Amino acid sequence: MISDKNETFFQAILRSNAPWIEDPAFLVKPQDYRREAYFKVEQELHAKHGMAVLIKGPRRVGKTEIQKQLIWDLIRVRNVEAKRVLYLSFDDVQILSERQSDRALLVQDTLDTWAHLLGAESFDRIQGPAYCFFDEVQAVDDWAHLIKNRVERNKNVRIVLSGSAAHSIFDKALRTLMGRVIDVRLTTFSFREFLERRGSLDEETSAALREAQGAFERTLDAASLHAALSAATAKLDGLAYRGHITEFLNTGGFPQLWQMGEKIIERAQFVDENYVKKVTLEDLMLLQQIKKPEMYQRLMRYLFARPGAEFAQNKVATTLGTTSVTLAEAMRLLGQTDLFIFVERFSQKAAPLKLRDIKVYPIDMMLTFAMTKIAPSLDAPTEKGAIAKSLAAQVMARFQTLSAIAFMKSENVQHPGEIDFYLRADLHDCPIEVKYQPEIRAEDTAMLRRIIAEKRLPGGILIGVDGWNVNGAVYSIPLWAWMLLA
Repeated sequence: MISDKNETFFQAILRSNAPWIEDPAFLVKPQDYRREAYFKVEQELHAKHGMAVLIKGPRRVGKTEIQKQLIWDLIRVRNVEAKRVLYLSFDDVQILSERQSDRALLVQDTLDTWAHLLGAESFDRIQGPAYCFFDEVQAVDDWAHLIKNRVERNKNVRIVLSGSAAHSIFDKALRTLMGRVIDVRLTTFSFREFLERRGSLDEETSAALREAQGAFERTLDAASLHAALSAATAKLDGLAYRGHITEFLNTGGFPQLWQMGEKIIERAQFVDENYVKKVTLEDLMLLQQIKKPEMYQRLMRYLFARPGAEFAQNKVATTLGTTSVTLAEAMRLLGQTDLFIFVERFSQKAAPLKLRDIKVYPIDMMLTFAMTKIAPSLDAPTEKGAIAKSLAAQVMARFQTLSAIAFMKSENVQHPGEIDFYLRADLHDCPIEVKYQPEIRAEDTAMLRRIIAEKRLPGGILIGVDGWNVNGAVYSIPLWAWMLLA
């Protein structure tokens, strides 16, 4: 033992975190529904590259649940001996009770104690396949070096880890783990996952939607997406799925909110506590050592309450009673929480995002609801445009291959206008306009057509209420169908 604890102490940690090691009957069955990220992690876990797998994303979106599902499937489906599968949460009270500088050594001794149960002298000497699942890794300083050493010294043990923190923490750690870890991003439930989980989408339709998504991500071709998506959703009742959007807005994509039923105020308070206060007080103040968490909380509330609003740095700084310099740093850090979608203003120059000419969308409308206490609705005459654009942006943010999501704004006095989204991936571009209104006028698509013509693009997308119209190079797609894309 490196630390001054005896083996009984470490056995207690093992029993509290992974009771099935002592008795497989203690293994608790997780949820049946497997998210798409689950299959990505599972694929990497069993690949031959020998690297660790990192599940990263905002807090309370289901990272621990995926680990529990993988553990269940290893033991119950793949028949791996239960004691060869370890789960260890780094924020276990017995670990947190130690000084921060001692926690890594304590974890290492716990792993060696587990190795003894497998008949090995230490973790590094474990033979045959074994699996480690580490949760809340940010609770231990220098966790990256701890994982790095374990990966390098024993390829027989496969490692999956996750944590809740601003992703700059993980980005810094990933430099330490370069070539030794593969990261899988997890965010809130998508509309498609929400419907799949409750049985409102059959497997054939889901497969067709995933195929359409993959093809669009590769090509950004509006015409091909229009054809593929309309075919995939041909047997679906558009009116019913518009109703499903309302249900999704009222429920949100955070799994823990689903257990609260119709307690609207309770859900709002839960989101405020866990995605505003805890993000600022724990993820940012403790890990990033920020000095004014109250200002960060005010900024988060300001942004969540104004989805899709153009960010005017000087104006916001005055409103919040801070300086532009402080606000710029705050925006940089908030951008790393994975709770926001930053849409920059389009530029031909390959310049870094300055967080000034941007629009900000929440990753889930429950975040806006928690700030405004007004239930989001596409029937609201004043808010429906912002809500529709937010829902459209949330789909785009799930695409894996995009190099940029931007908006366009014309400075031409004779031809004013704006494009909500301009997608770019590799050598492909696609402009997208969102008009959630019953009637589309010629002027509503004028800027979209002008951009298509000026940039000689094959087409653009108009996301609306309903209808699958094709008008020249403009391809209309209903919002409910677009939301099924990712």
